[in-house]
Amino acid sequence: SAVFYQNEEEKQLAQAYIDKLNASGKYDKPIATTLEPLGVFYVAEAYHQDYYPGHLNQPYVARVSVPKVEKFTKAHPELLKEGYRRDK
Repeated sequence: SAVFYQNEEEKQLAQAYIDKLNASGKYDKPIATTLEPLGVFYVAEAYHQDYYPGHLNQPYVARVSVPKVEKFTKAHPELLKEGYRRDK
C-alpha cells in the first residue's frame, strides 16, 4: 500500500503515524506502506465513485474487501468513512 502526499507536512504526518504504529508493538512486522509524492491525480468516472457500499455482494468485494473493512472498522472506527460500515 502507499500514502500519496501533496506536501512535506503531509509526508511528515504520515511518516509520524507509521512510526507510531511500528512502535506500538501491535504488529509482528513493520508497516510496509510507502510514502510517495502525489503527482498528477485524475478523478475517475462517476460509476467508479463510492463503489464499495453499492457492491457488497460482488464476489471480490464480498471475499476480499468486506473482511478488510470489517477488520479496519473494529481497529479504527473513528477513521472509517461514513457509509462503509455494514451495520449502518
